[in-house]
Amino acid sequence: MKKEKKKKGRRAYLNDFQKNGAGGYVYKGDLYRYTAGEKQRKKDLLLLWVWYASAVIVAIAAGCLPAEGLGRSALVLLPYLVEVGGLAAVGWALCRITAGGELLRAYVYESSVLKINRRAWVAMIGAAATLVGGIIFISWQGFCSNGAVDLAFLVMHPVVFAGVWGAKKQAGKMKWSK
Repeated sequence: MKKEKKKKGRRAYLNDFQKNGAGGYVYKGDLYRYTAGEKQRKKDLLLLWVWYASAVIVAIAAGCLPAEGLGRSALVLLPYLVEVGGLAAVGWALCRITAGGELLRAYVYESSVLKINRRAWVAMIGAAATLVGGIIFISWQGFCSNGAVDLAFLVMHPVVFAGVWGAKKQAGKMKWSK
């Protein structure tokens, strides 16, 4: 029988799967358990999702506003795209944590729980940079014909920052053990 070669790098987690007698694969790697129990995990995840959803809703609403800077300035558009990309990355990690249940496989834990903090920072930096870019754009070009729209656009990004910060803090409180 031919010896299988160990995978390295991004696909190293595949080494934790072994063939069973029926020809399928079974996970034999490490598992991480949520230490506070299933009931508390559900409460913590609900609060985490509320923080995250508030940030996403406000970010989408800001993108739907007809703000002058968002359509005409890379100084505003590029940081906004970083903000949205960071939010998407955090959302993907939250989906994996939620779907994983009380027991997470090691590769899911490493690619989601351990990376939420960094992904949240990307979204928060994007939100802060969008705010700064918007302020710079308005100081150069002035408010558009509807200044309330520009002002609303500017106010929304600290709210996104706060929502992601709250989600990041909540994720940091969640404890897992091997």
